[in-house]
Amino acid sequence: MNFAMVGYGYWGRILLKAFNDSNKHRVTHLADRNIDKLLQAKSIYPDIAIFTNIDDIAFNGDVDAVIISLPAIYHFNYAKLCLENGKHVLIEKPMTLTYNEAYELNELAQNLNLVLMVNHHFIYKDAIRSVKQHIPSSVGKLQYFDSTRTNLGIFRTDVDVVLDLAPHDISILLYLAEKLPESVSAIAKANVVPNRNDIAYITLYFDDFMAHINVSWISAFKNRTIIFGCENGTICFDDNKSTEKLTISPVRYVRNNGKIECIKNEALITENDTSNALINVIDEFASAIETGRQPISNGEFGMAVALIIDAIQASIAKDGIIIKL
Repeated sequence: MNFAMVGYGYWGRILLKAFNDSNKHRVTHLADRNIDKLLQAKSIYPDIAIFTNIDDIAFNGDVDAVIISLPAIYHFNYAKLCLENGKHVLIEKPMTLTYNEAYELNELAQNLNLVLMVNHHFIYKDAIRSVKQHIPSSVGKLQYFDSTRTNLGIFRTDVDVVLDLAPHDISILLYLAEKLPESVSAIAKANVVPNRNDIAYITLYFDDFMAHINVSWISAFKNRTIIFGCENGTICFDDNKSTEKLTISPVRYVRNNGKIECIKNEALITENDTSNALINVIDEFASAIETGRQPISNGEFGMAVALIIDAIQASIAKDGIIIKL
């Protein structure tokens, strides 16, 4: 199977290396409008065929599947072109800029019997998969989700901070809950670049729990922490750690003479996260093509993320009012 990659920017470099590290699959074609980037890639991967016209990939009969790592404003049109020319597509998040675009791509892929997958790589991390195993089996039902995803930059020119960072947490929520929230609300502000929000506070209301997400490009302190508050324990996922990303602390509440006593036991598990999530994404994409089985982060999953993002942006435009899905 011949894989092609379009876009050799920040994420393109990471994805191409992941393909090379997988030892199972190889990218045989690479396209980018910047010849200097292509020559740099060629020096690392001498067998790869390079193209400065990205359309050459979509029309290339030797290419079976395309990995799209372009700025988000090009995702819809280029993914549509690839699908129309019989290519399976793995697309970087955000899948598209709007729900309507995501819906159109998913319908096209289904009609043509092609795999459409979105690189929501967090749900392919060992630690997040472990969280799904522990909820509700060992810590009870999820009661709240509290995520902080902040750093200094990168200031993207194609999307705001919501489209850039919030899809990570939304994909994790959808993976765990296996359902949409009933409503959302959000506020955001553009502090550095006019009309491009660089910080946002988002609340998602599910029927049985609540989720809060803080995303920011303007914090000098990098934070990649998610707290999963459950009936019988609290799970902390810290993506800043190299391997021991997941800690589970059992908690119970004892009522005594009208008072609530909170009892926290020592953390039971600190689990290693040693596999490369991107390699897991690549393996699932290839397997979906070979077997016809839908990947977890398929087109419908990407549509759900896009639907929530649309509602978040609508709430921000109306000063944080609750938007029902």
